[in-house]
Amino acid sequence: MRAQPRDQWQWPLDLSGYDQRTELTGPERDWLTRFVERPARSAWQQAAESDVIRLLAPLRDALATLTTHEVSRRKVTRLLLSVMHQRQQTVWDWQEADWLVVFEQARQRPYRVMLGTVSVAYLLGCFQRCHRVAHLQGVALAQQVFGVRISFKLPKKIGLKIPR
Repeated sequence: MRAQPRDQWQWPLDLSGYDQRTELTGPERDWLTRFVERPARSAWQQAAESDVIRLLAPLRDALATLTTHEVSRRKVTRLLLSVMHQRQQTVWDWQEADWLVVFEQARQRPYRVMLGTVSVAYLLGCFQRCHRVAHLQGVALAQQVFGVRISFKLPKKIGLKIPR
């Protein structure tokens, strides 16, 4: 087996390991209903998470690969769970237009929340056309997803010149 270069980026998530059913179960619907009724600063993370582990696991795993502050991770998670409740479907069923609406909602929050939301959608394989997201800085997204060391090498590898 050939060793990979140290700067080689690998997809950080095994997407086949997630339950990607699009419909919510009864306990998931109930939990999400209680969740959206709670104040944003409540300790929702600890309440009956076993009912929604299949919803939380991919979000947490994707967020864990990013260089995102814990507060931003919670805000991204809260936003995505709230939209799952609103739509009554999991992220696996959202189409590009649905994600663009979610990103617009995220844009009303601090920039790092929008950046984290787009990054999660990208890492979960749910959204690839990041150039369609209004007000998104491509370099910030690349750094968030691929890391600083890799993201600065990407433009050179594809022949792109970055103005200094």
